[in-house]
Amino acid sequence: MERKHIYLAAALVLVVIISLLAIQTMKPPGLPVDLSLVNKEKMVFTSIGPDDHGTYLAAIDLVNKLPRQRAIIVVEPKGINLASFAHGDNDSLLLRMFGYLSEQGFAGAEATFVPFSEYNDYPGIPDPKLYVPAVNHFAALAKSAFPEVKIGALLDCRSNLGYRDKNESGHYGTVSLLPYIGGLDKKNVTVLFFQGFPRVAGDENVTRAMTFLNADRAIEAAAGLGTKEITFVTGTAAVYGAAGSQKITHTPAERSQIVGDIQNQIGLARQAGYGAKLVIFAENKEKTQADWSYARSNEDIGVLKKFVGGETASGVEVSIFDPENEVPLSRLA
Repeated sequence: MERKHIYLAAALVLVVIISLLAIQTMKPPGLPVDLSLVNKEKMVFTSIGPDDHGTYLAAIDLVNKLPRQRAIIVVEPKGINLASFAHGDNDSLLLRMFGYLSEQGFAGAEATFVPFSEYNDYPGIPDPKLYVPAVNHFAALAKSAFPEVKIGALLDCRSNLGYRDKNESGHYGTVSLLPYIGGLDKKNVTVLFFQGFPRVAGDENVTRAMTFLNADRAIEAAAGLGTKEITFVTGTAAVYGAAGSQKITHTPAERSQIVGDIQNQIGLARQAGYGAKLVIFAENKEKTQADWSYARSNEDIGVLKKFVGGETASGVEVSIFDPENEVPLSRLA
């Protein structure tokens, strides 16, 4: 009987050891993240147009998505011409949205509207003479409806101003954003969002952050807007290429290297005296574009931990755009 008890005790100890090892292997690598600086501000998307009904439905959806904390509200146009918008032809649509938001108790004090985001990367040659008046008009109407709301300009490091040659990457980080900044009403437009993503699908192979998220371009734009803070919007993909196309996969190690590059660029901006925030795009859009999520493996979650932890350790607020909550914050703790 004593021998049986010894065997049983040994078996129980073995089970405990195996369980602890299993739990340990389930934890993604990296130090725990200080979550107090994570998701204090959340990004949500809405739209105006193409008609009153569509705008009203978008407003209802927006109210359902608005977080309790601060919100970055990206407002995308649907079937709207920017020149016509700047002349007031679509005011009724925007006022329809603002009216519904007001009815639902939205006051704007904890929100930033971002109209016509990444316009400088639109196909063709996006004209600053269209973008600037349209943003100024939006800002004036928004501030009239919600005096405490902030207005931001979101521009991409990849700019199509002047040229777009698919065989070159010269439009990454080499084209000044000042034409899109200079004419903005700086009393109303006070927040800068600087966006850039690695791209390796099709004809593009851009994986260095000094190219797709160039700190010099961000600093120049912030100085032009008269702000001392830059919100970087970026991410890394596990898989590039939409459904049905040739796919390119990045390993967690490759993603981690890109994260390190991104953090270097953010660090350069901070060394130049600019405050920084970070929005990490972490949505799985593999059906149409790429898988930017970090849910594929523990190693991918480890990359996200490095991304978030590296910035929060420096006091940078981080927002993770993960609408499906594929990686709960508890996995980063």
